[in-house]
Parts: sequence; structure tokens; C-alpha cells
Amino acid sequence: MRGSKMKPMYILMLLIVGVLATSLVSAASVPVQIQKVYVNGAEFDIANGEVRGDIERADSIDVEVKLLATGDDEHVSVQAEVRGLEHDREKASDQTGEFTIKDGRSYYKKLKLDLPDRMDSDQYALRVEVGNRKDDEVVANLILEVGPVRHGIKIKDVVFSPDGEVRAGRSLLTTVRLKNIGEFDEEDVKVIIEIPELGISAADYIDDVDADDSVTSEELWMRIPAQALPGDYTAVVTVEYNEGDDEVSEEYEVTVVSDEGFVLPEQPGKTIINVGGEVQDVVAGESGVIYPVSLTNGGLTSRTYTIGVNVGDWAEVRVNPNVVVLGAGETKIIYVYVAAKEEASEGEQTFGVEIKSGDELLKEIVLKANVTKGASGLGGFKKGLEVVLVVLVVLLFVIGLIIGFSRLRGGEEEEVEEEQKEEEQNYY
Repeated sequence: MRGSKMKPMYILMLLIVGVLATSLVSAASVPVQIQKVYVNGAEFDIANGEVRGDIERADSIDVEVKLLATGDDEHVSVQAEVRGLEHDREKASDQTGEFTIKDGRSYYKKLKLDLPDRMDSDQYALRVEVGNRKDDEVVANLILEVGPVRHGIKIKDVVFSPDGEVRAGRSLLTTVRLKNIGEFDEEDVKVIIEIPELGISAADYIDDVDADDSVTSEELWMRIPAQALPGDYTAVVTVEYNEGDDEVSEEYEVTVVSDEGFVLPEQPGKTIINVGGEVQDVVAGESGVIYPVSLTNGGLTSRTYTIGVNVGDWAEVRVNPNVVVLGAGETKIIYVYVAAKEEASEGEQTFGVEIKSGDELLKEIVLKANVTKGASGLGGFKKGLEVVLVVLVVLLFVIGLIIGFSRLRGGEEEEVEEEQKEEEQNYY
């Protein structure tokens, strides 16, 4: 109560001192005038004693000061500070480095102040001071009226167990302490912790967090994967409140050490790809050639692979099979059939074979084909003649069979007639 009664008197004394010191701008010493002060982008009417009432505690305020040099000085700095905070360890101040001013020039300097969340809803003095190495100063005092935010949650502390480091394959327990710095009570506050690099997370709901009250979440449990590589990982703590419309996040470092009982393979998940015959001769318009591609899954679990081909209009291709599922350590052969079209240009042609696992492109192989024409340059015509010749041979063979059967049948009928005549003669 004593501090609360003293605060208005303290602010009044600051204002009186500021007015007596030539309308908030000291005439002593530093050859500079504080012409304007901007808070959060809006000009502060310091001449008429404006009181800014749109400032919220636990917020950050941007202060910009416009200076007019009335002389030269090589060691000028600007400081802004909120006065009258109750706790000594809480400070809201910022200061520029030293800079040089020259007579008649204007200078703009920016500062940023973080307001403590434990500030009372009250009026506070914002002191802007321009000084130099001689301890001379020019001062302007402004009044801020700080109030609470409507909805606000602050992450006060995060405790990990074990603290310091966690072994891969073991559990990491986390508790999160929150404070409601808003005007209203909050319900169903969701607390989330995640380590994105390891793909693990945990969450918990806190039913009620009253205004100005602090609460601690239940233990959030996550198991560090046994195969996690040792090193430092970023743990992200996120709190969602105000029916999910608002959230606040903080990042923390978690150190993972290797699990002595887990043997990490030298190349986990590696796929071994081999190609037989990367360059082959292909005759345009005739049957094509085969490019064998072997896949070996060197991972610990099964994987699905998709094989695709990128080729121009010079050839027709097909892949058998184009989707392969390989178990751990399993190998299979993929066959890529390529046939050059009759109108394909002679010479070297290229095409690409893409091997994917899911959306990941594992490898793109560039293969080559030396396209040649048939001996007469009429490969298609030659092929047609071969087909006609085969058909003629088949027809001749069929005709020969028909003639043979016909002659055989005719001989059998003559023999039957002669036998019938002999039987008739013997009968009579």
C-alpha cells in the first residue's frame, strides 16, 4: 500500500522537475534537443502532458526519439526507462550505443522496452534521457498508463526430467508452469511439447487458470527413439488458450545421448541401385532392348519404390514392374524395355530413369541408346516381308495337308469299289 501511495507523488515530482528544466528539455550541457517521442509508432504529445492509456503489461513498447543537434558531440547516447517498478530485479529499459552529432542535423533513435507481466495496473513514468561522457544530460518525462491484457498466458517455467540430458530409448518427462496475466479466467488451456526433429510430442489440458493465478501442468511423457542420434535438439512448448484463438510458444534445448544397447547401422535406410548395360544399340522400327536395373533395400524396414521413365518422342518404353516393395535387405531386378520408333533419328539418344521412395527422389539415372537403321534402311518393309513369307509357308503347308488327305481318301474309295465287284461275281 505504501508503494501504491508513493507512486502518484513520485510521478508528479518527475513532471515538475521536467517542466522546470525548460519544458521537458534540459538546457544544460548536451548540445541537443528532444523534439519528438514516438511510442508504438504514434507521436507522444509531451508538451501538453499526454497520458498514454493503451499500453498493456507484459507487452513490448517501441520508443523512437527525434533529436535536433544544437552543437557537435562525438559521444552521445539515448536511454529510455520505465520508472516506478515495484521489484528491483524487474527492469524495462533500453539504451543505444554512442554516436556522433553535428550542429543543425536531425537524428532518429529507436529503443525497445519489455514490460514485466507483474506490473500493477497503474501510471508509470517513461524517462527518455540523452547523455554524453561528461555526464551531461537532456531529459524528457512521459506518462504511461499500463493495464492488463484481456487474454494472456505466460510460460513461467519448464522442468525436464531427467534434467540436462536424456538417453535415447528412455522417457523424457516435462512439466510446464503457466501464469494467467490477463483480465479473464481461462478454461481448457492446452499445453503441447514436441521435438520436431525426432517426430515426438505430448499434450495435456488444464481445466481452469484463474486471472493472476499460476498453475503447473501434469507430467507430459515422451519416449526418445532408440535410434536417435546423439546431439542437441529443440523442444518447442506451445500453450493454446482463449478457446484456441491465442497461443504462446517457447523453445528449449534438450540433449540426447546415445543408447549403449542400440547398434546403429552404418548406412541406415540406404538403397543400393545398379544398372546393367547403360549404353545399348537399338535398331529403329524393330524390336527393342532391355536395360536391367537392380534395387537393394539396405534399411531396417520394408520400403516401396516407384520407377518412372522420362523419354522423348523417339522411342516407346515400358517398365516391368514399375512399383516394387522390398523387405529389409531384399534385392529385385527391374526391366526397362526401350524400342526406337521407325522415324527415330540415327545416333546417340538419351532417356532418364527415376527411382522414388514415397515423395523422395532417390536417384535419376541417365541411360543411352545408339539408334541405327536396318541394312536396307527399310526396316519396317523388311519386317513386313518376313511376316508375309511366314504366312505363305503356313498356307502352303496347310494346302499340302489338304491335297494329301484328298488323295488318300480317293485311293481308299477305289479299293472299296473293286472289293464290292469281286464279291458280286463270286455270289452269282
